[in-house]
Amino acid sequence: MKKTSLGTKGIDYLTLCYRIVKAKEKDEILQALKLIPLEDLGLEGLVLIMEPPWGDKEIFTLPFSNPELLKMAGETERRWRFTIELENTTLGHLIVLPSKSTKANLEKKKAWQIIAKILAASLEKIWKKKELSQKLQAMEKELLETVKELKKNKEIQATLMKRVAHELRTPLHSIIGFSQILKEERSKLPPHTQNCLNHILEKAKEMKETIEDITLLWEMKKEEEKLRIENTKLHPLVEDVLETLSPSILEKDLNLKRDIEVSYALLDRDKIHRALHHLLSNAVKFTPPGGKIGVEVKKTPGGIKISVWDTGTGIPPEHMEEIWEPFKQLEDPLTRKYQGVGVGLPLVRRIVTAHGGDIWVEQGECGKGARFVMIIPQPPRKIGGHDGRTNQDSGGR
Repeated sequence: MKKTSLGTKGIDYLTLCYRIVKAKEKDEILQALKLIPLEDLGLEGLVLIMEPPWGDKEIFTLPFSNPELLKMAGETERRWRFTIELENTTLGHLIVLPSKSTKANLEKKKAWQIIAKILAASLEKIWKKKELSQKLQAMEKELLETVKELKKNKEIQATLMKRVAHELRTPLHSIIGFSQILKEERSKLPPHTQNCLNHILEKAKEMKETIEDITLLWEMKKEEEKLRIENTKLHPLVEDVLETLSPSILEKDLNLKRDIEVSYALLDRDKIHRALHHLLSNAVKFTPPGGKIGVEVKKTPGGIKISVWDTGTGIPPEHMEEIWEPFKQLEDPLTRKYQGVGVGLPLVRRIVTAHGGDIWVEQGECGKGARFVMIIPQPPRKIGGHDGRTNQDSGGR
């Protein structure tokens, strides 16, 4: 298109087209159109009718706000009417009104036809941007409402969790307390009653531990539970866990192996004790009578490695990720052989990751059993040496 002037005081066609193309907002297009010198061009006026894909029709007239001009654009035969369309979609109309004294000029009419096409492309770009912006705003609003609802639900869950835990702990404390009082008088009770009492006390303690696990898992998930890091003796820690499991180990005649090469480490003793207890109690639970279980504590670059292994039923490779999901059970709940609610391993992982460490499970040697490996990072030169190493084997501890 050659550089043809639109008038003595106005802009040329190329400048007009350039401004329309570069426009980022609808108002910038209208500002460019206002620079058209109607009188110099022999035009009575110009009407731009915009019909966005959504919303109401918009009408721009030049001269500005001239209702008579809109009426003339619909009636006069002298008008040049160009449809603003893109890909068979009508975006509006551009109507140019030559004055009565203006002679037909095909060159100028063709120029306005080109301007109409440029208007179509520019308006589509602006409207698509606006439509995308509106969609993003709607999505942001929906997201904020969802986050607000989730936050509210989490608060409700937290309140419910605390209330349920409290309501369950209260009767359990009474059951455990009265059972222990009766146990002190067990010599006066028949053997069958003593067995029932022992069973009640054992199951009540198991339920109490489950409640504590669920509560701790929830608190650690919300990062409400803080770690209490201290320089901890590892051999007494491991032995304390094994001592609590001693009756079950003896009952199943399991061969227990220990290999503790590290004396001290910086960690939260109570939480690592709970994690070890879960891993070792699982090893005892899933290992058949006469089998083997073991615990190892060794140095590893940047930390310590705690491993718990067994020769039990093992974990199928396809389920090695599922076991970390809260309340996940690999067995059918109606026919399962082993008890539990499925919070032990998720809690262990949460404890380890809270220490900045990692945990994973491997298949045991020769495809038997499983080996759980925990890595607990340690600051430089803070890991205990070999002076506290113990390497003991025992059968039926």
